[in-house]
Amino acid sequence: MSRLAGSLGRMLAGTHDRPATFPKLGIFANNAEVQAHFGSTFAPWMAWENLGKRRKSTLPNTRWQLGHRIPKVWYRHDDLAEIKKAWSRANLFAQCAVENTDANDRNILTREQWLSLKAIWPKQCAQMTEDEAWIWARDNVDNATRKAQRKAAAGPSDLNATFETESDDSD
Repeated sequence: MSRLAGSLGRMLAGTHDRPATFPKLGIFANNAEVQAHFGSTFAPWMAWENLGKRRKSTLPNTRWQLGHRIPKVWYRHDDLAEIKKAWSRANLFAQCAVENTDANDRNILTREQWLSLKAIWPKQCAQMTEDEAWIWARDNVDNATRKAQRKAAAGPSDLNATFETESDDSD
């Protein structure tokens, strides 16, 4: 997850010389696509100049950062289909830095927003009804519990074959 976040952050800043993973995943081909996508999700107060980390003194609606509508930790990152959903355009948006850090990997979606993202729900929700999936998302259980649920549902990983040829400096 951290390598993906770092790669996307460099693409967002326009400083990633040779992005490989996001093009390979079929999500973003280059820095310009990343910037266009996030720019299209800006709130009125957002600008490229106020992209960045939250500091202690950061007030709401003054800085923004890369956000996930469905928290990325809810997905298995050893499963290619899950990675594609976690890092999909539908899941990524420009988010207030204060809101992003305060959410701390919890659900911030309304029921209607959650239902509109059904195509990218984590695998844990695949066999659930919409009501069951909403209860699962709404309850904001701790991440250790979610990690245990992902591990219990885990099958063999398909990532080694997908990314084994990619060097560390290409991301």
